[in-house]
Amino acid sequence: MRVSDLDVSAAPYTHGSFLVGGYYGPQRVITVLDRVDLDDYFERGWPHLDDAQRRLLVESNKEMIGKLMQKKCEAGEWQDERLAGGTVKQIAISRADLFGIEPRLSDDCIKGTQHR
Repeated sequence: MRVSDLDVSAAPYTHGSFLVGGYYGPQRVITVLDRVDLDDYFERGWPHLDDAQRRLLVESNKEMIGKLMQKKCEAGEWQDERLAGGTVKQIAISRADLFGIEPRLSDDCIKGTQHR
């Protein structure tokens, strides 16, 4: 089974973090990428990311993030989270997980945008 139908929240989830969701078979799986981790990951080229840039970065790298989510699903590394519409599998992607993604996530999608 693979994680499919990935989507990224249209607006920040909490405090500039972004939610990525998909399906592992019939089961809804989600992860939240922390704002500080994203800012630190892309710090060299983009020391002052705004929410729109963070979302573009997550959206353009969602397939790589999905592969990490899939590895965690295959290992059974999730927590059930009850939401109003049912139960989803919450996958924790740590700072170490994010920084360990190979190949490195791309920032090509925001090249040429203004720093704030």
